Amino acid sequence: MADKDKKVYKRLQLLCIFGTMASGTWSTLTVSYLDKLNFTYALFQVAFMFIGEFLCYFIVYGKKICIRNDDFKSTRRYSIQPPNKLQRFGKKIFIFTAFCDFIDSFLQATSYNYLSTAAIMGFKMLLIFFIFLFRKFVMKRNTYRHQILGLIIILIGMLMIGVIVFYTSSESKVWGDNETIGFFFMFISQIFHTLDVISIEYFMWNIEIEPEEVVGIKGLTGIIICLVSYVPLHYLLDPNDPKNSLEAPFKDIDRRSEIAYFLVMFTISISIFNFFMVKTIKINDSLSFCTLDSGRMIIVWALSLAIFTTAGFNPFEPLAAFILAVGLLIYNEVLVIPLFGFDRSVKKNIKDNQTYKDLRFRSRSWQLMLDTLTTMK
Repeated sequence: MADKDKKVYKRLQLLCIFGTMASGTWSTLTVSYLDKLNFTYALFQVAFMFIGEFLCYFIVYGKKICIRNDDFKSTRRYSIQPPNKLQRFGKKIFIFTAFCDFIDSFLQATSYNYLSTAAIMGFKMLLIFFIFLFRKFVMKRNTYRHQILGLIIILIGMLMIGVIVFYTSSESKVWGDNETIGFFFMFISQIFHTLDVISIEYFMWNIEIEPEEVVGIKGLTGIIICLVSYVPLHYLLDPNDPKNSLEAPFKDIDRRSEIAYFLVMFTISISIFNFFMVKTIKINDSLSFCTLDSGRMIIVWALSLAIFTTAGFNPFEPLAAFILAVGLLIYNEVLVIPLFGFDRSVKKNIKDNQTYKDLRFRSRSWQLMLDTLTTMK
């Protein structure tokens, strides 16, 4: 990799890190605020999420306008791999990822009705375990001892969150079917979130497509799914609950105008977040996004405690967040323990990752020519 290419690649990586963290935190805090306003209509919010994803199509058209047509076409002759079976499906294969995204988002949005922010943030850490298993048993990547230690510490933090949630619920005597449903929904949602992330990574290795186009396809597909399932899902929910009526979200927006403002903020922020999510997966891998997303959850959790918590909170919650952060830092080699061979383990993994990234960069060098963001001065 030439020095100039390394600088461009590094610039793009930093842009993706900042974009993912900032837009992801923005969108999650917006949803948390809507939840505080008691605007908890899962399918309605998911529909706005897909509208935000569909907005990424404007980036596709913008790039075609900014780049001369001949130059744009000339870059398409570069291919990362020979034709394969997936290319028969073409871009339609991303309809599957939209389906996974729909189930994940709907179940997660529904879980906000049953669980606290702490419980939801803890369950979001499951993604790093699922991606680890994918790398270990599917991609056949090596496993190092500092990674195992990091995962053990993260698991301890997650178990602490579970104890806090159970203890808080027992004190208020509200533990019951609602919490059980919430835990079940979050577990299933993280399985589909993992399928979404690793499918995007795998398909983008085999099909030439830009991140904004992937997000746009998912958005359009998701809007269609929401339109088809909107009425049936409402009838499957508790018909005696007035919040399950079809007109309830529209009535809430009409009564409180600030909800419309925050819905617009959510739509824009989720559009930016999903673009940077796919971009991060494209230039790095699914684990890179998983790491950023897990770290973002800790930031969101801390901000939620500071901004939205009006009553007292369990003092063990910050401790659980600290334990999760330490586990993430060790797993991602930010915090290196110079004992028991953990430092040697980190060095081996860094070397292994560098070899993997160099191979990936050489096979994807054509992407930099299509990326207008990297050419901005």
